[in-house]
Amino acid sequence: MEVPRYWRSNTERLKLYEGPAELCSYTIQHTAAKGFEDQLPIIIGLIKMSYGRQIVAQITDLDEKDLEIGMPLEMVTRKLREDGEN
Repeated sequence: MEVPRYWRSNTERLKLYEGPAELCSYTIQHTAAKGFEDQLPIIIGLIKMSYGRQIVAQITDLDEKDLEIGMPLEMVTRKLREDGEN
């Protein structure tokens, strides 16, 4: 079974809810794996969700010069790629 399909089918282990969040820390990656070069620079943040869970995620739609620790963020889920018809 492919990794994305495993996590989608295992709803009890991974529950992420979209909503408000706060940036706790971040790093900026200036190199990328093959196929992700168009996303540079990649901003990775430690994010505290409003319901208490902390996650590490890519921060998008934000310029690196506008980053501030403690700033509000909103989590949204995006499809990165498709793998077959399902």
